[in-house]
Amino acid sequence: MAFEALVLGLRELHSEAPKGEKVTAIHLFGIRYSAELSTFTMSDLSKIAENAGLSPKYGTEIRKMVRLSRYVEEKIK
Repeated sequence: MAFEALVLGLRELHSEAPKGEKVTAIHLFGIRYSAELSTFTMSDLSKIAENAGLSPKYGTEIRKMVRLSRYVEEKIK
């Protein structure tokens, strides 16, 4: 998946999340797209977050969820 497609995916998940679940949507993004995101550097993940209109600090949260994805799976898509 291309960088820009990931940016759009994160932006969409975040914008559609109900109030109070915005950060959960960022976490879900990291788990849902973990296979694609695992090839990106920390700097790249920060840029994905920033280009999606979020703080680049959310790159850290995305990286955590990519790592966690080995142990969890999405229940509802």
